[in-house]
Amino acid sequence: MKKLFFRLFRVFQRPLIQRLLLVAFIGIIYIPTLPYAFVSDDIHIGETMAGMTLSSVFDTSTGFHLSTLVQYMLYHSVGLVPWIFRFVNIFAHAGSVLLVYAILRRLQKNHTHGHSSFLPFFAATIFAVHPLVIESVVWISGGVYALYGCFFLLSLWFYMRDSTHERLSYGASIVCFIISLLFSEKAIGLPLLFIVYEYSFGHIKKHWKQLLPYGFISLCFLCFNLVKMPQRLLEVGAHSHIAGTGLFYNPFIQVPLAIVSYIQLFFWPRDLTLYHTEYNLTGFMIGLRLILVILGVCSIIWMGKYKKQWFFWMCFFLVPLLPMLTPFRIAWVVAERYAYLSIIGLSVLVISLFDILLHSKYLTKIYGICFLFIVSCLLSRSIMRTHDWYNEDTLWIATSKTSPGYPNTWNNMGDVYSRHGDFSRALVSFQKAIQLDPMYAEAYHNAGETYVLLGDMDQAQAMYEKAVAYRPTLWQSWYALTIIAVRQQKYEKGLEMLTNALRINPNHVLLLQMRQTILHLLETSSKIPQ
Repeated sequence: MKKLFFRLFRVFQRPLIQRLLLVAFIGIIYIPTLPYAFVSDDIHIGETMAGMTLSSVFDTSTGFHLSTLVQYMLYHSVGLVPWIFRFVNIFAHAGSVLLVYAILRRLQKNHTHGHSSFLPFFAATIFAVHPLVIESVVWISGGVYALYGCFFLLSLWFYMRDSTHERLSYGASIVCFIISLLFSEKAIGLPLLFIVYEYSFGHIKKHWKQLLPYGFISLCFLCFNLVKMPQRLLEVGAHSHIAGTGLFYNPFIQVPLAIVSYIQLFFWPRDLTLYHTEYNLTGFMIGLRLILVILGVCSIIWMGKYKKQWFFWMCFFLVPLLPMLTPFRIAWVVAERYAYLSIIGLSVLVISLFDILLHSKYLTKIYGICFLFIVSCLLSRSIMRTHDWYNEDTLWIATSKTSPGYPNTWNNMGDVYSRHGDFSRALVSFQKAIQLDPMYAEAYHNAGETYVLLGDMDQAQAMYEKAVAYRPTLWQSWYALTIIAVRQQKYEKGLEMLTNALRINPNHVLLLQMRQTILHLLETSSKIPQ
């Protein structure tokens, strides 16, 4: 038995076997999700891509993103097929996992310091199977985080291979970093990790010139995005139910809340949800989180002096989160997809700690058993979490259990009940969303749609009027008011409502057809003797 154990031990030390196991873990979790339906923002992919041309994809005035180009190419190549869009995310995540493994092996080769040969495999496995990653892989609209993360890791890997005689690797690193930024502007802060890498493992005084292009490119992207900031803040202000009241967060609440929440979700990934809004923290809890963050910063400073390897991975946790920790309400306080790269830093730190505590020939079995237990738990939780993304119904039912205080939750639950013909419960859900946010225009609109299905046109009209009062740009409500006016034979009023819709969406085929219909009805009615 002992000989068999050591034979298996030697087999699992082989890099090829470890890479195959990493891919197998990813396949177990994500291959069953390929046929899952479009959910949440994914539903609008078809409508968006159908109305785009290749020139509009590259329109920099609205902000060019490579993810849009990828979706455009997929849509016009294979059509609106969920599995092919999701496969891109899975492929990107698999690439990220294998790159983490390769980066750790290279670091271990150059900076051993007594770590076990299993550290790269164990850390990459935690990243591969962790439930916090699910949102960035299964959710097609969240896949941009896996894509930009993959290209950043590739950029870092090429940078580590660079030397004064290998300019090709350095050039490839620069190109991959630019691609990462083109997938998401959230990669703007990542040049800090190149600096930290040189400080922790390299020679920052010797290689500081190599770091300048990353900073310059990132600065250019930052300036471009700052120009768009006022428009983005106006959009956030218009969507009060998304951002809450006001345009700014209190950083003394926001930052400790976010950082501690990500650490909690890493170690105890139970309450996973698309909407992380259920906090209701007391002043004591907020103060405690602030103290923990201050202690964490002090420990990072200490690591920077005495434990540079740990310092690098602590920075790897924090730096990817920086663009989402600004006081501007252009991002959620906490979102699982934001932590995609940060999970890598925490995974390496945890496995390094295990390695120190259990790195002994007498504790090798305990080390292995602990790892198997952790991976089994994370794998099971990930499989359970992927089921929540099966379709719109499963996603919103799961979300209602974890985020019952958020108005979007009940607006979405109203859609669930409406799809199943339970209009009374749908109406209750929409009304609950309105109670949580009295200015929630979409909830008023959906309530109006439900009243139409229930045959109460007066209440439907009242709901649509409230919707356009709170959001004049909601053309769907203007169109619904047009339909009601036409049914009441108030054609001039209907034309007025339709004109408001056409100002917002002048090229929509349905609106243009309705305009022709109303003009025809007006012409016909004028010829009828009074």
